[in-house]
Amino acid sequence: MNNEIILQSLTEAFEVLKDSWDTKKEAIINCIVETEAYDGSLSMDMWLYILQTHMPIENQEDANSLVDDVLDRFLRKHEETDSMSGKNESKAFLNHVVPHLINNEELMKSIFGKTYNAGYKCYPNMEFDEILTPRASVCVACILLLGNANIVEVMIKSLAQNTLMREVSMGKLLLRANKYVEYICRNDYIFDHKYSISPEVKEALIRSIEYIEDKTERAECTIAFMSL
Repeated sequence: MNNEIILQSLTEAFEVLKDSWDTKKEAIINCIVETEAYDGSLSMDMWLYILQTHMPIENQEDANSLVDDVLDRFLRKHEETDSMSGKNESKAFLNHVVPHLINNEELMKSIFGKTYNAGYKCYPNMEFDEILTPRASVCVACILLLGNANIVEVMIKSLAQNTLMREVSMGKLLLRANKYVEYICRNDYIFDHKYSISPEVKEALIRSIEYIEDKTERAECTIAFMSL
């Protein structure tokens, strides 16, 4: 089938379903993810519409599903059979999410500034470092690697202003993202590309330390960011 026809069909389907989030969540998420293959910018606009229109601030679980479930669906679509910790998430986000996401400032602000824990799921009786599905931190790591200083500052300021960052602190989120940055940069043979943090992005990260309230996290982030 012609790509233009497929894109038109996906666009029309989204228009029909976009205001039925409560009952058609899975179909809407699938539409966002499938559209990326044909128009990455449009895919992000669809995601932004859902966030801006159906952001249920009072419902933490649903708020997370607007971010984490979309990222999870991208992963499932693009995952590889040769599973390796951190590999699938990183490849999916480096190739199919973040290149489009960093060109949509409003979407960045909505994800990191308005969603509960920036979309990071926290489970009862489980510490942050034990969480098995770190979609948000992998996404942040890829933004640091692919974004410029301006978009990184948008992300950092949005995180700092996010009043729903309760179970996960900004410092912990950035420290976990830093581990994925190191992983991606160290394993270029896995990703078929040599990634690195630009000096401008490193400076933006170092400046972000002023937003971190916990002194222990500030100290850890200082060491981590200086070492990039």
